[in-house]
Amino acid sequence: MKREKTRQKYGVEETLFRYGRLRIRVKECEEEIRELYARKYSLLDSLLRPKAAEQDRVSGGKTPDPVYETVEKLVDVYEKRIKRATVELCELDGDLAVEKRLLVSLNLPENERRFVELRYVRGLNVQDIAEEMRYSGENIYRMRRRVLQRLTMALHSQKRA
Repeated sequence: MKREKTRQKYGVEETLFRYGRLRIRVKECEEEIRELYARKYSLLDSLLRPKAAEQDRVSGGKTPDPVYETVEKLVDVYEKRIKRATVELCELDGDLAVEKRLLVSLNLPENERRFVELRYVRGLNVQDIAEEMRYSGENIYRMRRRVLQRLTMALHSQKRA
């Protein structure tokens, strides 16, 4: 019986760690998309710069500009990478929404929400959390136990529904 409770507790705690990892990955994905757009627009800007007149005309027609074609291909590559990252971000947002609904349904007090943020998103240990929240380590352990109990009950009621 005790082993089963321990297994449940760690399964519930893994749910909280998963929530933290999802939040971190969403932020990384958003930053990646911003960087890709910045690079893409920088390339587009270089494409729009006026060319020297003597390069435009050779024997009455326009010559293909290898630099222009290369930059155009790079823009396409960035566009594909942006699309992939956007799809991943949408999937992550969906997963995160499920985890977030579960945490919101717990109606945690502010100090317990902060504990979840510090422990499972930022990855701080109990002593660092106690120091930051100005609680004793024992109070933090009790808070952890309460949060895990609430989450366990919420998960069990969710499975029954």
